[in-house]
Formats: sequence, structure tokens, C-alpha cells
Amino acid sequence: MSSKPSNYQITHAFLQNLLYRIQRRTDEDFAIDVIDTVVKKLKTKNDFFQYIHIIDNRSNDDFNHLQIDTEINSIPSDQCYKSINQLFISSIKTLGDVANFFFIREFKKSLGAVIVRDLSEGGINLDLLQSSYILEQQEMYHVDNTDLIEDVLITLVKILNTKYENSETIEILFSIVSAVERRYPFLKYVKISKLTNSKESLEIRVYPDINEVWSLKIGESIQSLLRKTKQTMQYKTENTYFEKSFKQRIGRSQLTILDRIGVNFDSLKHITEHSSQKELTEKILQSIIQFIGHRTSVGFAVSLIDDIINFQKEKHEILKTILINKNQYCKGMDAIIVDEQINDYKPYELGKALRDIIRNAGKDLNIEHKMKYINEIKRYLGKEILKEFDTLGINLHVIELQLKV
Repeated sequence: MSSKPSNYQITHAFLQNLLYRIQRRTDEDFAIDVIDTVVKKLKTKNDFFQYIHIIDNRSNDDFNHLQIDTEINSIPSDQCYKSINQLFISSIKTLGDVANFFFIREFKKSLGAVIVRDLSEGGINLDLLQSSYILEQQEMYHVDNTDLIEDVLITLVKILNTKYENSETIEILFSIVSAVERRYPFLKYVKISKLTNSKESLEIRVYPDINEVWSLKIGESIQSLLRKTKQTMQYKTENTYFEKSFKQRIGRSQLTILDRIGVNFDSLKHITEHSSQKELTEKILQSIIQFIGHRTSVGFAVSLIDDIINFQKEKHEILKTILINKNQYCKGMDAIIVDEQINDYKPYELGKALRDIIRNAGKDLNIEHKMKYINEIKRYLGKEILKEFDTLGINLHVIELQLKV
């Protein structure tokens, strides 16, 4: 029979996995800052946390950011488990939107069955914490997903009807919902159909199963529906008719709910004003291929990007929208397909993924080429594209400094 793990072992395993899962969802800096903030806050209330230290070793590439004093073993076992539970709940609250259902599930899986069993025996039920967290979030937003989705779609129909015939509106709306459903499968609970007794009417039915979906995911899907509808109607930057019309028609109470669940009308304006995320991604990948391909070969450059993307897919789901044909490496960008679904992701999600691609593509260059790498990318992309980097959260100067260290 295996012995029960010590306070040190259980705390170290818990924190190490928590740091890792947060880092996979965001980045190393964010993970360290979150855990450091939580531990420092808890130290003022609980002596247990005096034995835990978060070490910032980012400047010297030391990835061991966790130090736990062995004196932690002197703490009674029941206090240890209560403290770990307190740490987890505080971390989840600090993480906000990052800590969704899937984060908690992934964290439990990464701990392994043995640690999960020991935690459960110590009174920490991760399944219960997960369920409680989701319920709290749903109650906090007070959202009836069925009514909200139905009102949004009815409003979009009214706006589409200002430009299209009813028969066209039905086809357009069906096409938009089908496209967004590829990323948000719960939209299968939305049924759009023509009424058999009328050529000019349609029926929108939203089944109650959709109420089981987390409200923030509903918000993301609505953001995509709005974006695709505006793009379909081809309104230009200076024309804010779409946003104004939608807000007037949907009503103040539903607008308040949309704001709570993260629907952002300002980002709608920006995305239609500038290049699509698909175009930006293609241009950035092309700039990397041009620089590295000129110094090696185009085939090698595409192969390198393929390796980086495959390695980063677990961290950045958005990279699954980029497909590379292994048999076509020598054809450069012609070997790379960036799916339109990349436009449905939030700009900061794309920014984090592209930052990692740019940085990883440059880290193995020799010193001479590293000095030129970022400048050549800037020159290739041009000022107009570079202006959009602020929205994506890409700072090429910081990447340049990281590569030179």
C-alpha cells in the first residue's frame, strides 16, 4: 500500500500543474503573475502560504518558478488541504474568463489519478468545484440563452431585410448560422426554416438544450454572428448603421446582457475597418517565409512554420485553422491554407499565437540574422499592417529584445 504524500509533495504537484495549465492557456508571464498575486494575498490570512515562494526567473531562462520550504510538512494535513482548496478557488476567481469549464477539466487531467484521489480524500472535490463554478457564472449573468439567441436572430433578420428580399434573408441567415456553428456546435439547437404557408416569413426556433451552454460561450457565438452579418452586408468603416440599428432594435435590457457576456460592438467596427484576421495571418506567415527562405530555402521555411504550429496547437486552439500540406512545402504560401474560421476568434487570441510563431521562428537564427529578422518583417508588412499589431497585442520590439538575449 502506497504511503500518503507529504504536504510538500501534494502542494508542489498542485501548484506546478496549476502554473503549467495557466501558461498553456495564456503565457508564462501571465501564469507567474497570477499565482504570485494569489499567494501573496493569501499569506496575509493563512500561515500555510508563508512556506510557498514564487520565484521570477524569467530573465535567465530558468523555468523553475516554484519554491516550497520543507517546513510546510509541519502543518497539520487537514489545514494543508483546506489551504490548497483556498488557493485553487482564489486562482480561479483571479483568472476570470480563462478558467472556464475546460480549464478545470484539463487541470484535473494533468494532475493524474493518484493526486486527484489524494485531494479527494483530503476534502478537495475538483468535480464539485467545477460544477459549482459554472453554476455561479450562469447565475451571475442571469441569462436565458434561448430568449437571447432568438432575439438576436430576429433582430438580424430585420436588419438584413433592409437590404435584401425575404427569400435572400433566409438563405443568408441560414448560411451565417451554419458557418458559426462549425466553431460553436451548440448552435445546432437553432432551427431556421420558411413557414410553409407564406413565402415571406421564416420561423426561428431555439431549443431549450442551449440553456446548458456557458453564457460567455453564447456571447462569443453572438459576436461571430454579428461580425459575419456585417461583413455580408459589406458596410464600410464610416458607416455605423449596422451597430446603431442593432442596438436600437434589440432593446436596452438585452443590450445590457450582451455587454455582460462579452459582446463588443467596438471590435466589430475595427475588424471591418482593417484587414481580416485571415489576411493578417497570411501576410505575417509570408513575411517569415520570405526572410528565412531567402537564407535557407522556401521548403525549409514552410517546414519550420509547420513544426512550430503543430507544437503550439495545444496552447493556441486558433492555430487549428491553419493547414499546411506537407507535400507542398517547396511552394511556399501555396502550401498553407488559412481557414476563414480564424476570423471568428478574438484578436488577442490571434495575437498571442502569432507572437509565439514569430518568436519561435527567429530563435534559432544566427546572431547576424537575428539582428535583421524583425526589421525585415516590419519592412515587408508595411506601416498599415503594423498599425493593426496594437489591437492584436503584438509588440515586435519586445520580441526583438527577447531574441537578442
